[in-house]
Amino acid sequence: MGWGWWRAVLTAAWLGGAVGAAEKPVDFTLTAPGQVSLALYDTAGRMVRELRRAEPLPAGDHRVPWDGLDLEGSAVAPGTYVWRLLRTSG
Repeated sequence: MGWGWWRAVLTAAWLGGAVGAAEKPVDFTLTAPGQVSLALYDTAGRMVRELRRAEPLPAGDHRVPWDGLDLEGSAVAPGTYVWRLLRTSG
């Protein structure tokens, strides 16, 4: 397969206005190298933040920090957020 989707729930109930990037990482493992796109969505399916776009990554464990901010740089509301990752070969 040339691509794969992974989903996990991130809870942001404790997030406030000043959240450090290391406080809410997204951890994932790639079984093969590829270009990775990673984004966060709210429970209604709206994109909250794009963390990576077609970034080449090797196989292995990865950690991408999320600072708790949305696309416009504002702190997200407390709630549940889902991440989606797409890996394509190449």
